[in-house]
Amino acid sequence: MAKETKPFDPVEFIERVGSGKTVTKYAKDQIVFNQGDAADTIYYLQTGKIKMVVMSSQGKEAVVSMVDSAQFFGEGCMNGQRVRVATALAMEPCLVTAISKTAMLATLDAEPKFSQMFVTHLLTRNNRVEDDLI
Repeated sequence: MAKETKPFDPVEFIERVGSGKTVTKYAKDQIVFNQGDAADTIYYLQTGKIKMVVMSSQGKEAVVSMVDSAQFFGEGCMNGQRVRVATALAMEPCLVTAISKTAMLATLDAEPKFSQMFVTHLLTRNNRVEDDLI
């Protein structure tokens, strides 16, 4: 009889990540990070909704994306981004897991299922951006 495999659960997995991880509750309108802050952490939105906004040098604000539950955000640091290019703002109460870049790289290397899920997330987000531009 074949052994039944449980589907991969990113929340369960992220809860197991040891050092380099923190879980924080954010209230509505609370800032997770600001445009210009150091980019050294990846975030996973467990519950809630996050608005990503940029501020122009003329002081105009533009919404660049909305992040829903069960999505990563702030992953630009993985490709060399040193500072945040947008501000992440809680649109409602949120539960957010922050994972240091170092811990994320180690996890991606050690956990193939997690790596596959993360790559799928990045490709899906890239496709959404492309669709929005067309």
